[in-house]
Amino acid sequence: KKSWKLLGAMEKPPGWIFYNFREGKKKVMKMMRDGLSAEELATATKIAAYDMKVLEREFTKICPDYPDELTDPDDFQVSRTFAMEILFEVGPASNLVSNTETRRIMELTHMDKAGKEVTNRVYVHFLKNRDAPPVTGNPRAINGKIHLTIRQASLLALKKMEKVIELMAAKEKYLLFPLAGNVFSGSVTDLHKELKEKFGVTYDIAHLLKCINESAYGGGENLEFSELPAAAAFTVASTAHMSNRDNAEKIMEYRVKCFQRVGKEADLALFELYTKYCIRGRLVRPDPN
Repeated sequence: KKSWKLLGAMEKPPGWIFYNFREGKKKVMKMMRDGLSAEELATATKIAAYDMKVLEREFTKICPDYPDELTDPDDFQVSRTFAMEILFEVGPASNLVSNTETRRIMELTHMDKAGKEVTNRVYVHFLKNRDAPPVTGNPRAINGKIHLTIRQASLLALKKMEKVIELMAAKEKYLLFPLAGNVFSGSVTDLHKELKEKFGVTYDIAHLLKCINESAYGGGENLEFSELPAAAAFTVASTAHMSNRDNAEKIMEYRVKCFQRVGKEADLALFELYTKYCIRGRLVRPDPN
């Protein structure tokens, strides 16, 4: 097994990053207050989105144990192994500037009803303007093969890991995946306490962990537990290091609107609270490994 370091807070970054963070907060709050224009609302249903039911159905044809619910976080499942590899290896590798790969081929082996070993293939495409997959909307499983973007693969992985998060949280082990750990630098238990005291939430800490993880990933607006305030705060944090502020603002605007288009609610007070936990003491610098 490969060893993975948890992404954690490093040395305090320069002041200009904190300045960008503050300015980014102001811009995102305005975006959330303004909401979508009438034209954007009218075209909202035409925006490319993932039909998670179709995505899960087609992936299950390749990986039959995907819908099976885990009873222990250490139980072996082909789909769980796939999810872990996507979130902890393939995803981070696809973001490295030095990575020249344009896709990753993953072989998933299972036993069919006759007891015969069957190996199917998942083609995970990184979309670096060099190798677009045959289907970027709702993919189809054909002849034991399926083509997914890294975003689609990540959504499937996040959905699969929801039960693992619940099982680990019951043992007071709190799981954050790399992109979430790279923007959330506070204490999950402290945040949960504040949410209960200030916002009256009644959900458990496993629900919060699923919210944090799903809100941190591109396309997360399509997942049940993601929230706009969390996603907006994480986007402000993840773009604070960018020197090109025009590009940073475009990323923030795109992210906020993706959540607004699917009806995720804006809550400015909740957004403020999440930003506090993005910059509690220091921002997090990505681990180059």
